[in-house]
Amino acid sequence: MLADYEATTKALETESKTLVKEKEKLDEIIKKVKNKDEEILAEKNSKENLLRKVKREKRYYLRVIKELDASAKKLETLAAKLLESSNAGSDYQERFTSFKGVLEPPVSGDVFSYFGKEKVSKFNSYLFNNGVKFSAKIGQEVRSVFTGEVVYADWFRGYGKVIIIGHGEGYHVIYSHLSKISTRVGDKVSRGDVIAASGDTGSITGACLYFEIRKNGRSVDPIKWLEPLAGRKTGLKKIDSGGFP
Repeated sequence: MLADYEATTKALETESKTLVKEKEKLDEIIKKVKNKDEEILAEKNSKENLLRKVKREKRYYLRVIKELDASAKKLETLAAKLLESSNAGSDYQERFTSFKGVLEPPVSGDVFSYFGKEKVSKFNSYLFNNGVKFSAKIGQEVRSVFTGEVVYADWFRGYGKVIIIGHGEGYHVIYSHLSKISTRVGDKVSRGDVIAASGDTGSITGACLYFEIRKNGRSVDPIKWLEPLAGRKTGLKKIDSGGFP
């Protein structure tokens, strides 16, 4: 009986150890499954959060685009009024149209946003640019591209600090997002004169210089007016913004 008891005890001990090992394996499997479930839940939450973020960004983007469009129309109205009331350029010896394709860029920097229709691929949407944007740090010198008269030098909603110069023949040039305005309405400026400093006022893309040319109140492609060497430096390629800041 004692021998049978000892044999039974050993068998139970062996079986107990086996059960303990199996339980450890089962606990490990349960732990892995739990971790996997947590990963799946975290990924699901992450995707939902990303989707909500994209939706918020798109709503913000559409609101900003609507506001910018309204500002652009107001700027067009202002340019038309300035054209009616200004005689700038009537007595200039040089004609603005004679310098098409050879104007020096207003600031040192590359063009990163071009005139015309531009795709925002993140939202599968398009916007229309009435001018171009130059990369420029806050405080860089901004120079007049041609001889003219300052007809506007003040803040303008959606564009920040703005200077508009009349050059005769129905042409006005607009410089905006400035950090500093160095001229006043009525000032006569020459080609290459420093008129302002670049900045980020009113900008949704950070520090830059917005540059626009208007003929009889309507915007034209500024790139066609700039000196060809500057064009080669910037590549003059239509860009896909790839997203919205």
